[in-house]
Amino acid sequence: MSRDAQCCTTNLTSGIELNSAPAVSLKMNPAMKVHACYILGILLAIIVVLLTVEWGAIPTLVAYISFALTATSLLLAILAIAYSIYSNTYLSSTLAQFSSSSGALSASVFQLEAVSGALATKVDAIPASIEGVTRRVEDAHTLLKGLADRATDSSAVAGGKSLATPLKPPTSFLSSASNTGLFALYAAALAHAKGVGFDLQKVAQAVPLIGHEYAYGYLMATDAIGFIDVSLSHNVWTVKIPDPEFVTAINKAVDARIAQKRDDVKKRLEENKEALEAYFAK
Repeated sequence: MSRDAQCCTTNLTSGIELNSAPAVSLKMNPAMKVHACYILGILLAIIVVLLTVEWGAIPTLVAYISFALTATSLLLAILAIAYSIYSNTYLSSTLAQFSSSSGALSASVFQLEAVSGALATKVDAIPASIEGVTRRVEDAHTLLKGLADRATDSSAVAGGKSLATPLKPPTSFLSSASNTGLFALYAAALAHAKGVGFDLQKVAQAVPLIGHEYAYGYLMATDAIGFIDVSLSHNVWTVKIPDPEFVTAINKAVDARIAQKRDDVKKRLEENKEALEAYFAK
């Protein structure tokens, strides 16, 4: 075997041994640190010597180096300014988002307070509503009792006995009535007081508040309950109110309803009352 072949074989064998050897730790020991330091020192010394020998003859080398350093400083300064502008812009955007989030949070807090206040008001109104329901139940009980008494009275009349006292409406009947229903009863009370019949359709034309169909149904329902007696013949209504106190209660309820309202509503109710009274004053 030749000398070159032996060298190639030796290198190949050593390469295989190096590749198959276990991994060496990368931690530098003190001896390697010393070698690295003096190698770097030698390299720096060589660079300085080369600069001095090769470029020392250039008279404007210092100016070139100064210019390079100045340009580098300017470039770094520009980069610093640009970065500071970017940082300030980002900071301003972040602060604006934080301010917007704070405003939205404050608005949500105000809305929550408003909802809490409204909820508290509704909760406070629950006892009054329950009381109103209780009162209506009591009125319904009174009304049913009165209807039962009326049925008993009808039976007594059929058997030849005397008729009991007329059915009295509950106290909330007039106060809970609609404006149209109340004024329809007021028309019936005026007709009863005059002892005359009336054409409900003509009354509705003279008094805008009284709708013909609504008033028709309301008076018929009141007649069915037994608070009034209605006779209808050829569109002429003849109304009798058995209880004189109910007539007085209707007049007071109309005045009270007008007194409760304000401004335009009060004025409109007064005008309808005057028109109704003028119709029956003919």
